[in-house]
Amino acid sequence: MGKKLRRGLAYAKRHGISQTARRLFLKKKERKKQDRIYALWRETNLPTPEELQRQREETFFPPVKISVVVPVYRTPDKYLREMLTSLQNQTYRDFELCLAVTVDDNCKKKETEHIAEIIEGFRPDLPQIVVKNLEQNRGIAENTNAAIELATGDVVAFMDHDDTLSPDALYEVAKAFAEDDRTDIVYSDQDKLRDETGEYADPLFKKDYDYVMLLSFNYLSHFFAARRRILDALDALNRPEFDGAQDYDLILRLTEKADRIVHVPKPLYHWREHANSTAMDPESKGYAYEAGRHAIEAHFHRVGSPVRVSFGERPGLYRVDFSGGSLPDVKELILDDEKQDEEENKTNILRTLKESEEDFLFVRQKDLKTGTVLPKLFAYALMEQAAAVMPRILSAKEKEDITESAAYFQSIATQSCSELRTDCVLLKKSAFDLSGNFFKKKEGYIYIYDPSVVIKR
Repeated sequence: MGKKLRRGLAYAKRHGISQTARRLFLKKKERKKQDRIYALWRETNLPTPEELQRQREETFFPPVKISVVVPVYRTPDKYLREMLTSLQNQTYRDFELCLAVTVDDNCKKKETEHIAEIIEGFRPDLPQIVVKNLEQNRGIAENTNAAIELATGDVVAFMDHDDTLSPDALYEVAKAFAEDDRTDIVYSDQDKLRDETGEYADPLFKKDYDYVMLLSFNYLSHFFAARRRILDALDALNRPEFDGAQDYDLILRLTEKADRIVHVPKPLYHWREHANSTAMDPESKGYAYEAGRHAIEAHFHRVGSPVRVSFGERPGLYRVDFSGGSLPDVKELILDDEKQDEEENKTNILRTLKESEEDFLFVRQKDLKTGTVLPKLFAYALMEQAAAVMPRILSAKEKEDITESAAYFQSIATQSCSELRTDCVLLKKSAFDLSGNFFKKKEGYIYIYDPSVVIKR
């Protein structure tokens, strides 16, 4: 029995069949509503035919050759044709498509017998195809490495065999790399391609590069591209011991070496949502989440920081604990939210920080029931760059997101933020400049929002 079904049965046991049926109905209704909203967004924001034609005519200097690498294994004919068609329709033509095709005897004949024929059928209009046949399935990591071995481009872009790209995807990637030679990594937004309808839905409009969020989930993947020079600087490419999360491991290692990471805020990648994909069911590949946890642990082993990595509240989310299990002394400051405004709060906090002998100050409004949240906040407060950690505060009327959308998933991931809330926050004294009559964090420090720590009013 799958975890999703078990959760559904548990919900029905707690709330009854009628409430469960109503929840399912509302989820379906909300999903249709969000699909309509995104369809309207696409009508307004997709490039026009005139813009696509302009992209076809544009050239970049220095030129940027992109190698799109795709491991092909038991790909259904329909998916393969749609993937190849999306490459054929690219406005940017300075690219090659590097396919590592598994043709071993274990592949189901009905799924693979036409693969070579389909690929050859696209070659007249897609002469950039380069193919390497693999006599045995080496796993997703090694199969991807075989595709990378074919690459001759300045940039390597990663794609799954059942997904598609928007027509302007490679143009936008090439443009980002051409604009600044220091750019080593480019990633884009994404959405899902509904297999049953062919509709595009559930977009993920991502943040600009955020190291803290990357430790929470692999949000850079889909669409992801890196300069060949930093790939070549790695000791190894995709590593088979991280199969299922080999892209997460590779991305973490590449970001360790990258000079500049650029976000293209457009959904250039369409992640196919079908019965066996994690796009449809995030719990369909549980082994991948364990591999992702090991990838984060390996990252911190390389950078020399002892941490503990655990699973978050949803499949694919992670929490990193920097505390090591021991908590420093902390002073508590309770604010009367009815009598003080934000500036008065900051003045009060500054004064308390200056006078306090403790290294940390826990600030909260008196109406918040914080319980035992401090140990959870310290998980990120003891990160070297952390100036402050803020929890998620739920009002009594706040409703749960019933769509479980990609946007909601991103919103509950631990991440850095630009604003400091004073209703409930754990502050690191050494991170703030206490020399004047102002409240300002020192350069190099960040604010962290940790929504896995929940406080209710």
